[in-house]
Amino acid sequence: MKKLPDLDTHIDVLYDIFNGRTKTQLLLTAIELKIFDYLTTPQSSEAVWAAYARSMANYERGGTAQKMAARVAQIDGFASFEKMLDLGGGPGLHCIAIVAENPGMKGVIFDRPAVVKVAEEFITEYEMEDRVTTMAGYYVNDPIGEGYDLIWASATLNFVRADLATMFKKIHGPETGRGICKSGRRHYP
Repeated sequence: MKKLPDLDTHIDVLYDIFNGRTKTQLLLTAIELKIFDYLTTPQSSEAVWAAYARSMANYERGGTAQKMAARVAQIDGFASFEKMLDLGGGPGLHCIAIVAENPGMKGVIFDRPAVVKVAEEFITEYEMEDRVTTMAGYYVNDPIGEGYDLIWASATLNFVRADLATMFKKIHGPETGRGICKSGRRHYP
């Protein structure tokens, strides 16, 4: 299995930049311009989503996927987890890195049809075809699968911010599993 590159020793500085004022300003600008609203409409192009996934891959390969995987691996019971969902998983590198931390776990990357095609390229590149699969759809409307010990939702819940309560009911529904939902720095048992 191919491994993600080692963390750059300066990743903490880069991480602070992305999570500090710069990222906040970009997010506020995106909200003001209604970018998230546009991306959730049928008019938004699947090609735009695929390009976005490829750009996110560079960010995730820069160390965030490995760093988050190391944090997730510290959750109580992680060693016993068998199945995870990467909801709105984009290029899937978070899922790949988290699954790599637990030899007994399999992962599912759920995203739009064009995006899962990008994720499949990375699954192949990192030789995880036997442990990570994809599911194409629109998680707001479509079933997201079942039996998960962990649901990872990174940089995706902003697209459903107007109805987070409904999304969390779906995530915590009896069919999704008995596990933990991890979003950014918080986890929800």
